[in-house]
Amino acid sequence: MKISYELINVIMLLIPGFLSVKIFDLFRNTDGKDNIDRLIEGLIYNLLIYAFIEHIYGWTPAFEYKKVNDTYTYAMSTDKWLISITILLCVIFPLIWGAITHYDLHMKLLRKLRLTNKTSRQTAWDDVFSNEVRFLSLHLNDGRTVVGWPTYFSNDPDEGFIYLTQAAWVDDEGKYIETNSHGILFHKEHIEFIEFMQHPEEEQGNDGQETTEPPEAT
Repeated sequence: MKISYELINVIMLLIPGFLSVKIFDLFRNTDGKDNIDRLIEGLIYNLLIYAFIEHIYGWTPAFEYKKVNDTYTYAMSTDKWLISITILLCVIFPLIWGAITHYDLHMKLLRKLRLTNKTSRQTAWDDVFSNEVRFLSLHLNDGRTVVGWPTYFSNDPDEGFIYLTQAAWVDDEGKYIETNSHGILFHKEHIEFIEFMQHPEEEQGNDGQETTEPPEAT
C-alpha cells in the first residue's frame, strides 16, 4: 500500500500529542483511563503544541513532497528550530499539567468559586494521603497500635499498602516502644482504622471549633 503525503503528515501531527500523554503517564496514576480518553488527551496536547508553535515561530508540515532529479520524493523538514521547539513542548506541557493536577490547583480554584466540591484525584484515600502529610496511628485488627511516618503509600485503596518509618508500637499505658528498624509495611487487611496525628502547633491552637468549610469530594 502506497502511503500518501497527507497520511504521513497526519501521522507526524499526532506523534507529539501521544508523546506528551506517555510523559504524563510516567508520574501520574492513569489506570482508570481507556484508549478513548488517551486519544482525546493526545489531540488536546496537539492543539496546544501547534497553537503555541504557530504563535511564536510559525508551523510547517513535518514532511514535504519534493521533486529531485525528475523524481518526486518525501523529505523531512530541515527546520531544526521547529523540531526542537516541538520536542520541548511535548515535555513541558505534560509536566505543567502534571504539576497542576498533582497539587490540585485547578480544582482548588473551582472550589473557591464554589462551582464544585470535587478534587482532581480519583479516590478519597489518595486525597487524604496527599493533603494530610503527618504522622499516622494505625489501629490494627489484633488490637495493637503503631505510629510512624507514611514514607510510602498506595495511590489505589484497593491495593492498600502503607510503609511506616520512624515506627513505634504503643503499649497499654500509652508509651512508645521503638522498633529499631527502618520501617514496617502494612496492608489494609491488617488495619482497622487510621488516625492522622495533629502537629504540635495544631495541638496548642486547637479550640475545639468545627470547620464551616464544605467537604471536598473526589
